[in-house]
Amino acid sequence: MTIDTELTFEAAMDNIGSLVSIPDERLEKCLREFNLEKKFSIYPDRGFEFQFNEQHWDLSWRFNKDSAFMHALKNFRIVQNETSMDSDEAIKAFREFDKILFKVGLSYFLNYYSWDAGICETLFEENLALGSPLATSVWECLYNAVEHGSNYGENGDVYLHLYGGENGALITIEDHGDYEKLQPVPVEEIERIYSINREVPFRGLAKTYEDLPKIFRGHARPPITRGLGLISFTINNKPIVGSDRHEDKFMAMVMYLK
Repeated sequence: MTIDTELTFEAAMDNIGSLVSIPDERLEKCLREFNLEKKFSIYPDRGFEFQFNEQHWDLSWRFNKDSAFMHALKNFRIVQNETSMDSDEAIKAFREFDKILFKVGLSYFLNYYSWDAGICETLFEENLALGSPLATSVWECLYNAVEHGSNYGENGDVYLHLYGGENGALITIEDHGDYEKLQPVPVEEIERIYSINREVPFRGLAKTYEDLPKIFRGHARPPITRGLGLISFTINNKPIVGSDRHEDKFMAMVMYLK
């Protein structure tokens, strides 16, 4: 099961093990590529704060209501609602949002960590299809925090943290939302979501989570619809997704172990 309702922040940190050191040349390269300072810094043009531990893979971002990330995501959602999920206008809005997403730098930092930690596979392919569950899980957690927990900054900031350990990575996303624990999505609900935009009778074909990928892969690419993140949480067994409360904030956790 991908969604672990019993996972806590303390248990997740124990699972990933001791934090891995960051080689100086790796850190310098990352900071240079994303024009980030080698100290705690606020970037008004991007609307986030960034800081890191020079000794270990321990990095954090804080997004506020002026964040370019929040504004671009909000515009993307508005265009989707006014047109459709996969309209030309929505695709254009997503491309603009994707440029902002790249500037956060999380993808590169996580891939560099995976190389340094000896994880052979690339952890963070920028692909929201079924084959890239970690990317989908992390971004969906961040999107949900911005949209629902934070209401695009009106209810408070959103905090993103990357911990790179000897046994795997942990990404946490915190907001001020008052949520309960994440729960696994029933097979029937996943089939319902996937049937929304397809004239294919998905419903009733799957009995277990293991049945779902085989059915979906037989019908071209998945439909573009809300709920894809929940599906990715549930049917991909590599990342472990959980939730906890930390310092009076709701915390979503995505853990990837070797």
